Amino acid sequence: MCKLSIIIATYNSAKTIADALKSVCAQTYQNWECIVVDGASTDNTVCIVNDFILMNSQIRCVSKKDNGIYDAFNKGWRMAKGEWIHYLGSDDKLTEDGMERLMKYAEDADLVGGGVYLCRENEVPKPQYTNGIGGCHQGFVIKRSVIEELGGFDEQLGRTEDNEFHYRIRKAGYQICYSPEIISYQH
Repeated sequence: MCKLSIIIATYNSAKTIADALKSVCAQTYQNWECIVVDGASTDNTVCIVNDFILMNSQIRCVSKKDNGIYDAFNKGWRMAKGEWIHYLGSDDKLTEDGMERLMKYAEDADLVGGGVYLCRENEVPKPQYTNGIGGCHQGFVIKRSVIEELGGFDEQLGRTEDNEFHYRIRKAGYQICYSPEIISYQH
């Protein structure tokens, strides 16, 4: 069984998905699977993902119309085989060794928060940390069992769902750990 499931939600992400998948494959942490949950893209996103699947059996893809990113995230964790879940944007990338360093903190926690490099056009990437909770979903891993027990994301909330989900985790008393590791580049 894999330790980490990386969920990538896509929709017409042909311009960025290859870089995201290259970063997943190139990371030093290798006990993972990657599930691409595509919302029935009309560009060649799925073709690009299928090329990666041919090269790496740790990647799989499902493409079906969905109701947005949180619907895709919920579908992804339900399909996941890993003990831990990480959500990576289709236009984001993992750092080479950040996940390996972050997972060392996972032994005694239910959620481990690290950091991301915020990448904005014409700016130097800036580190942003989650302080164990909150912040960017690209900066933390959560036990699959926690997501399952809390019923996943509330898809009706839209962009505020990350914060609401973190609130539910904290309120339920799950063990939250902070790590100084930067694990991804958020675009």
